Amino acid sequence: MPTLNVRVMEKWSGRPVPNAKITLNGVQVMSYGDVPLISDNVGETSMELTTGSAKVCAVARDYETACQTLNVVANTSINIIMTPIVRAL
Repeated sequence: MPTLNVRVMEKWSGRPVPNAKITLNGVQVMSYGDVPLISDNVGETSMELTTGSAKVCAVARDYETACQTLNVVANTSINIIMTPIVRAL
């Protein structure tokens, strides 16, 4: 099975976004059991996928949900860029 490597980064700073929950085709991905797949402290995670089209999304507190659609044919790496939510003072 191909491996999809995901890096979640902030739009303007390029900093990693840790603790972003990953969904695949609208379904939360589980790393094992009932534990959701989330980005680590450097904004990275990976999963095994079958080949074909996939929509990968990242959801994190204080950020807009960000998605990317790709065609998985082999081991693939993607960057998901998240935009911070600006809050009024």
